[in-house]
Amino acid sequence: MTTIRDIAKMAGVSVASVSRVINNTGRVGEATRKRIQEIIKQTNYVPNQTARTLYQKSSKLIGLIIPDLNNPFYSQIVTSVENKLRPLKYQLIMIFDTGGDDARYKESVDTLIQNNIDGIISSAFEADLSAYTETPIVLFDSGHVNDSLTRIASDNYRGGELAAMALVSSGAKKIIIQHGPLSLPPIRERLEGILHYLNQSQVVYELQSVRDFTLVTAKEETPKLFKDFSDFDGVLAANDMYALEIMRKAQQAHLSVPGDLQIIGYDNSIFSQMSQPTITTIDQQADLIGKSAAETLLKKINKESIKTDDKGNITLPVKLIKNESTR
Repeated sequence: MTTIRDIAKMAGVSVASVSRVINNTGRVGEATRKRIQEIIKQTNYVPNQTARTLYQKSSKLIGLIIPDLNNPFYSQIVTSVENKLRPLKYQLIMIFDTGGDDARYKESVDTLIQNNIDGIISSAFEADLSAYTETPIVLFDSGHVNDSLTRIASDNYRGGELAAMALVSSGAKKIIIQHGPLSLPPIRERLEGILHYLNQSQVVYELQSVRDFTLVTAKEETPKLFKDFSDFDGVLAANDMYALEIMRKAQQAHLSVPGDLQIIGYDNSIFSQMSQPTITTIDQQADLIGKSAAETLLKKINKESIKTDDKGNITLPVKLIKNESTR
């Protein structure tokens, strides 16, 4: 197997010169650089990543943890993070489907750190991360774990408020609010925004608690919605996948959407465009979340200052996307 010393010998230069070309550091004459690059290409030389890590004190590896790869919201974030980091020669090690299991989550963090990653971007809720202060970590779609960790947060309260406002303004009189586990701060924040607006508007509402935000659970919970509640004409769905399932069930029951039932989803995912009619939804700007998380982590790695609120949060705006499932 060709080594860096072999490349140096063939090029008639020092090992340090070859290293500078490989790592794009230091000054090397243009003719020498081209000669080394041509030899590397001819020999199919692949640098030893472990050696490069020791030399650079950087692995160029970033860990990414998400709870559910099948949810388009998280898929969008993954794509956005990768698009930001790839041009900078970083590679992702991704761990997914951790759900809300704290033990599995901590095991995932340990696995990434053992792989000598430069930092972690993660959706974590209330896991204790106090033992990981040496590793740069940026959270998204997360609770407030502690003040030392930076959290990229959607304006969940405003998202709930906008969704409630849209249903009330379009004439809904009795609204079902789906919500996930209230132990999760983003879900609490969203529900607080919804209830604040509905209570002010004196609109009748009921709550349906759902176990999680997966498509499998959406298929399980949707029949219960129509069995356990009656006479409702609006639903604030847990996310777009739930909204799509509710629409399908309503249409099977010969209910017109939005004539008989108005539905609002959450996330502005591809699911909101997959139905007929299309689904009004709240856009959390997943692309912006991913980009902001990547940019913030890079600042942490490079020990640059980061502008946050007093709890370490960077809050991103949300917006209502008006489609056809509301009047």
